Amino acid sequence: MTYKLICTIIFSCVITLAFAQDESSSSDYIFLKNGSRFEGKLLEYEVGGRVRFELENGNVLVFHEKTDVRKVIQGHSVNIQPIKAQKDYAFKEKGMYLFISGLTSFGKSAFDNEINSGVGLHGVIGMQQNRWFGYGLGIGTDLYYIGSSQQFVPVYTEFRGYLNQRNAAPYYAVQTGYGFALKDEESNVEDAQGGIYFHPAIGLRCGASDNVNFTIDLGVKFQRGTFETNWWSTITQDMTYRRFVIRVGALF
Repeated sequence: MTYKLICTIIFSCVITLAFAQDESSSSDYIFLKNGSRFEGKLLEYEVGGRVRFELENGNVLVFHEKTDVRKVIQGHSVNIQPIKAQKDYAFKEKGMYLFISGLTSFGKSAFDNEINSGVGLHGVIGMQQNRWFGYGLGIGTDLYYIGSSQQFVPVYTEFRGYLNQRNAAPYYAVQTGYGFALKDEESNVEDAQGGIYFHPAIGLRCGASDNVNFTIDLGVKFQRGTFETNWWSTITQDMTYRRFVIRVGALF
């Protein structure tokens, strides 16, 4: 009789402990930095990002792992693996923008068919109406032949837009206006006339900050111009520059 009673007690304790273990393993716990603790089910966990937690009454709470959460204890049978969090998208799709860029250009010479390189520096201030469309006014300085005196100051209107809402977003930009050619009497350039300026480009915006983002793009540039140079006699050069352009910039 005593033996059966002892076995019954032991069996009851084992069953009780098993149910208790199963019950404890069915809940997740989240501990917050403000001292709060919640019991329920972990739905989503991003390292450095969003954490979604369902309470036992069905309500869903959303926290930020970096700023709110101190510790998570996961006892639920479904093992949710933390995923790498992406940088928050905070790019200003509306409002004023400032774009500063430097570029290098490549194209054939009009005289000897060799590849010439040039450089440029530009600045644009504009208004972004939405993600797809913005406009602005720009000014720059372009030298199409390094070491030459054929320099332009283009003044233009810019149109630009971004194709998605990701941290790395492709974009388009089109600049069109007039490039003023500069005289250089020290280099015997006695007269210079500018002409139509046109620069379309496609590229990639890197980052989605509301402060500064960086860009890189590839485009083509067209610039009309006429130069009169006096070397024992007057030589008139009526030029249409066609250049491939690689441009890097900072967008504020």
